[in-house]
Amino acid sequence: MAAEDSKPDGMTASEKYLGKICKTSFLNLWSYQNVFTDRGVTKTNRQGKELCDLLVVFDEHIVIFSDKSCAMPNTGNTWLDWKRWYKKAIRNSADQIFGAERWLRKFPDRIYLDSQCEKRFPLNLPQGEIKIHRVVVALGAGERVEKHYGGNSRGSLILNTYLKGDECLDKETAKHPFCFGRIDPTKGYVHVLDDVTLDIVLNELDTVTDFIRYLEEKEQFLSSETIVTCAGEEELLGYYLANSDEDGKLIAEIPKDSDGKEFGALHIAEGIWDDYQSGPKAEFMGELRAAGRFIDGLIEHFTSFILTETMAYGGQDINVHERNLRFFAAEPRSHRAMMGHLIAQKVMTTPRNVQSGVVFPSSKPEVMYVFLLFPPSFGQSLSSYREERQGCLTAYCMVTKHLNPHVRYVVGLATQPKKALGESTAKTRPDYESEDIMSFDFQNWTEEEDRIAAKLREEEAILQDIRMQHVLDPISPRRAILKGNRHERRKQKARRRKEKFT
Repeated sequence: MAAEDSKPDGMTASEKYLGKICKTSFLNLWSYQNVFTDRGVTKTNRQGKELCDLLVVFDEHIVIFSDKSCAMPNTGNTWLDWKRWYKKAIRNSADQIFGAERWLRKFPDRIYLDSQCEKRFPLNLPQGEIKIHRVVVALGAGERVEKHYGGNSRGSLILNTYLKGDECLDKETAKHPFCFGRIDPTKGYVHVLDDVTLDIVLNELDTVTDFIRYLEEKEQFLSSETIVTCAGEEELLGYYLANSDEDGKLIAEIPKDSDGKEFGALHIAEGIWDDYQSGPKAEFMGELRAAGRFIDGLIEHFTSFILTETMAYGGQDINVHERNLRFFAAEPRSHRAMMGHLIAQKVMTTPRNVQSGVVFPSSKPEVMYVFLLFPPSFGQSLSSYREERQGCLTAYCMVTKHLNPHVRYVVGLATQPKKALGESTAKTRPDYESEDIMSFDFQNWTEEEDRIAAKLREEEAILQDIRMQHVLDPISPRRAILKGNRHERRKQKARRRKEKFT
């Protein structure tokens, strides 16, 4: 896309595109564009200062994006054009990010969504240790880079960790234009995405967990004493994806000589990204992305009610609802696909008048999920039905903790069965089209609570028929699903359950 210097309606075309692609990857509840501070705001001057072009806040992580994209000058002198563009598109963006980082650490409660500083940033910033990730989006140089290097070059900028600061602008030191290293070695690492790699990286790593894992592993890998050169960010991404385990940990090591000493330099050449794309892992990950869209849609469905303050329960504190959804959003793409498959299969195979629950693990050992299909009774009001369903979901979560003592968090999701067994059945059952989501922190789980959960399991016939089923997942064949019984008694137990949890 073309880079623009002007800012119509307070936002450039590249900023709009950045916002669109980031909200697809990181979802609406955690992505905020053109955030402001109240620095300099007085009674007579209500105009705040822009903090950054896009801010992602997720658990203890904050990703700061700065976009100063601009057209590459064309003076006929390649080195002069590169210097001018680098200072404007990359170095100035990095300076904005460092300034935003200082402000976030010092004044976390003085962030706003509008330039008039009337709408406060809705999420609580992380307490304690904050993990800042700095990303410059620099568009506008792609055509010149591709033309200069020719051959198989896509037009992505070259990375060389030997270069520090403005050394990349020195012809004698850098040797080649359109090549950069550490933007400011005295400050935190700054990642740079360009015309080519913005789409590639954010489309391939399209969950906040996958993206942040890559940034962390990349930064650690490039911080070794070995000089790493790379033909483009996409080649580095291909290297990472081809050499990382199921948890996103880079398992490739810096090459060593026969004496066990690291080589002084490592070059990641052109073609690695193409090799990855044509391989079986890329095809499989594409299938996972498609399967995991179900969970993305579920998160965005709840988000639409949270942001418009139309949630039917739980008050209006966005941070309470955000915490519930964050468990789902924290799952990497591979695990979202498994979760989406399980939930969709359960919905499609459960008759409309049958209560059924399934329990399945998270990618994190301390978290477990409960999915409950709970049918309404004939003639039951919506409020009564939701109250009863929430009570039943609470019981399922308690029983899940009882059966899995090592688990700290249990996240529950409930809705009504949607499969109709026949026209007459469909007419006699109200279809409320609603969902409940809850999360429980059982860190201080007591013996008395465990006793109550055991009794609930026995009296309410909750998760009594548990068996292990292996997931067909080439990335992690050891993962297993704990699946509850399909047909459970409900009518005769409804009154007792309601008395306990309402």
